[in-house]
Amino acid sequence: MSRWVTTGGSVWWYTDFWSCGEASIDLTPPGLFDIGAIAPVSGQLTEERLHELIWLTHQQFIGMRIRCSTTPAVRVLLEGLSAKGLAKWRSEDRRSNCLDLLSVRAPTPKAERRW
Repeated sequence: MSRWVTTGGSVWWYTDFWSCGEASIDLTPPGLFDIGAIAPVSGQLTEERLHELIWLTHQQFIGMRIRCSTTPAVRVLLEGLSAKGLAKWRSEDRRSNCLDLLSVRAPTPKAERRW
């Protein structure tokens, strides 16, 4: 599984076969991991894959506030996750493209999924 990586500064990158992202980090307590962009690679980003990315981010930055700037396509996927109870988000303004992660449930292990 991929992880967010940095060269030691405040800028972080994520890339896997399905998506890529960039973020910044502010370590001033309580800390903020601010995802500036999540983009599909080859148009293959799905709710399931985005859920795995959100869970990985939550696990990698435990205890930090996580904010995500969204595109319309990513927002639709996030709203789908929210409707299924897999992730909860808050937006200070309905017109804003920034969402704060309130909670995320662990993805079901692939061996246990029922299709």
